[in-house]
Amino acid sequence: MSRRKEPSPERAGRASTAGDQRTAMGGAPGAADTSALAQAHGLLREAVVEIPRGGGSHESLARALALVCRHTGWACGEAWMPSEDDPDVLVTARFYAGERVTGFVDIRQRHRIDTSDDLPARCWRDGRAIVVPDVAQEPVGRFPRLDMARLYGLHTAVAVPAIGPDGPHAVLLFFSDRVRSVEPEILDAISAVGTLLSGITSCLRAAGIADVTHQRQTVLSEILALALRDKPLEDLLPEALRLVLSLPGLALRPMGAVFLADETGTELRMAAAENMPPGVRA
Repeated sequence: MSRRKEPSPERAGRASTAGDQRTAMGGAPGAADTSALAQAHGLLREAVVEIPRGGGSHESLARALALVCRHTGWACGEAWMPSEDDPDVLVTARFYAGERVTGFVDIRQRHRIDTSDDLPARCWRDGRAIVVPDVAQEPVGRFPRLDMARLYGLHTAVAVPAIGPDGPHAVLLFFSDRVRSVEPEILDAISAVGTLLSGITSCLRAAGIADVTHQRQTVLSEILALALRDKPLEDLLPEALRLVLSLPGLALRPMGAVFLADETGTELRMAAAENMPPGVRA
């Protein structure tokens, strides 16, 4: 079977100059489900290695868009983020597109978060994934690029928020060149990529750094890979803490601990500790 050749991430996932309901449509059980699961696993395995691979948050966005499109068959992807000159407006920060649909991406688009009814703004406000079965059938008020979508033959769309501890960072928006099902495994994998991106952004902001060195990237990849292990969270915390404390630039004898809240959210207990003073116990 012939396979359509996709442009490389370096060529297609380039920077712009300026980025309802959760629905699983159709799809019988069996081979299709297995394919969706394999695609999701392949995406996550590569994502935890490639997305943190050096550079800043915008470079991570470009790699994420390329990976999702290549692994799960979307024709193009966009990353929407608040504008640097107006945080209440979303703009296209990065995009990835096959050569046939590159012209669909319009970096001049701007959407006010509080008033726009287009996909990026709705997804940002709702804080959840939105699947549109066919954008070609949407009212122009809910999808301003309706004519362009019809011109380039784009149909199903999915918008996924990238939300971190300090709030939303971006909206990932993908379009298909056909009316397609969006299996729960695929939607969950894309959401996991959004979580990964928001984690990277939060780490960069907290550390006050603009990029990720090779050593930081290696440690971050190892921490993120822990999430794919089939173990309870508490069993993974000591190893994750040791990895964090191995980062360069920390104190001569770095120490740290991880605290978890109880079911009521009112009590904290130390779940993991490294190099803590004798009087502090897990």
